[in-house]
Formats: sequence, structure tokens, C-alpha cells
Amino acid sequence: AVTANKDCIYRLEEIQLKEENAGGFSLLKSGEGFYAYCYNYDGGNPGTKIDFYSLDADGGIGEKHTLSFGENASPNIFRSDKQGNLYVIENVYATEPDENGVYTDKYYLLKMTVQGEELFRICLNDLKELEGLVSDGYFYAGDMLLSDTSIYLNIAGKYAEFDVDGNFVKIINAEGLDGAQLLLLENGKIAAVTYEDNGVYASYAD
Repeated sequence: AVTANKDCIYRLEEIQLKEENAGGFSLLKSGEGFYAYCYNYDGGNPGTKIDFYSLDADGGIGEKHTLSFGENASPNIFRSDKQGNLYVIENVYATEPDENGVYTDKYYLLKMTVQGEELFRICLNDLKELEGLVSDGYFYAGDMLLSDTSIYLNIAGKYAEFDVDGNFVKIINAEGLDGAQLLLLENGKIAAVTYEDNGVYASYAD
């Protein structure tokens, strides 16, 4: 764990979680602390398992919780609010083609506790407000940005806004920002990073 600002590292401490079947560790800010999470490859059960560890600001390890997802499901994105709730994009892989012979994955927006209680689950494929973002039957939910009041989802390169209760708000009209990576800044503004043929560009978005 590292305590730092942009100019100086104040403290560096190695954290030993000692998990034999773990892989792909990541950190997630949650209120005044953090979650460390990783895939649990126990090798014996179908589905995807994610182990979450609570960490304080000094790197102290708290409780461990294991979240289980379905046999053909994989959580792609995790975000956390100040209360410690998790917001997740879950990808459920298609195992059979539809009537047109196309395999279409299902994407769900979930709000859940770290103990595994689901607070809401929304199938993004089924929302009529997002139908205009589907091209040639292709639907993909990518990155997610979370503020105190809104959830921003990258749907097939466009951004859709939801409130934190999962209600659709609007499609963001952001010309030139298709496929951009959005970053929430401390001043409440959103920075957009776009990749062009002639370079990388950063800009502000409201």
C-alpha cells in the first residue's frame, strides 16, 4: 500500500493477502478506505468468484467477502460509492444464438453490497432508451464512471447517464468523445481522454 501525493511517497508497505488461488489484484476506493479485490480460481466450482478485502488508509486488512457470479457470467467493471456499495457491469455470455443466428451477450448494471446483497439489477440490452446505440445487432457495455449523483456508462462507444438508483436519465451528447475514457476530477468536472490517429487528447466535459 502506498500513501502519496503527486510529489512525494509518504509511506510504502507490502500487503500480504496470502491467497493461493488468487489472480488479477486491483484496488478500489471506497469512502475513507479501499477494497482490494481479485479473482478466486478455486478450480472446483463453475462461475466467477471475486474476493474483496477491506483496507484502511494505512494498509490494514479488514474483512474478506467473496462475491459469486453465474457460470457464464463475468463482472467487467467495479466501482464503489462513499457508503461502500458496489456498482458492477456484469457480462453474461451467450451460449445459444438468437433467431437470426447471432450470439448476443447480455449486460447488466448491478448495485450490490460487498456482502453480496443485490440492491438492483438492470438488463441494459432490454432498455428501449439504449436501442439507438445498438449497431448491426452489436451491443457492448464498457467503462463506468460513478459520481455522488450519477452513473455514466460507455455503451457501444456512447455515454448514457443513470441516477444512482439505476434510473435512466439521458444519452450524453458529446460529439467527438465517442469511445473516450472519462475521469471524474475532485472539482466535479469530468476529464475526457480520446485517442486519435495523430495523438492523444484531453478535454473537459460537464
